[in-house]
Amino acid sequence: ALSDAAPLAFQIHGGDNAFGDALRSKFKDAMTTSFPNVKLLDGPPGKRGVLVVFTLKSNDSRWTPFYSHEGLGATALVQLPGVAKGEQHATEADIDAVCKGLVARSHFSAHDESTTAIAGWLVDEVKAARATVGTAP
Repeated sequence: ALSDAAPLAFQIHGGDNAFGDALRSKFKDAMTTSFPNVKLLDGPPGKRGVLVVFTLKSNDSRWTPFYSHEGLGATALVQLPGVAKGEQHATEADIDAVCKGLVARSHFSAHDESTTAIAGWLVDEVKAARATVGTAP
């Protein structure tokens, strides 16, 4: 069975550094809340670890000091270890976020509203994948 404390590696493909750092931070917080015993890894997941890969497939972004819009096509991939080794669960989503008012470029890059929602979605995908091997959190 997949342990509730199985280590988890998280990869982000696409986006700039501000977006990646913000998403990584939000994902870590969301995982700690849902799985307090999980060790988050900076490197590969190893034989007993879970791999979560977030990929931005498309990015239709516009930014001005008074308006920002994100249109993101994304894929979440969860690869399980052990009894389900090699089993992958992939889900696609379209993420849309708009911010009006005075907006700093760094705020738009991090886009707190989007990264919080994406992090929650990724944790839900981990839960769903884990449930397929009989170990729901």
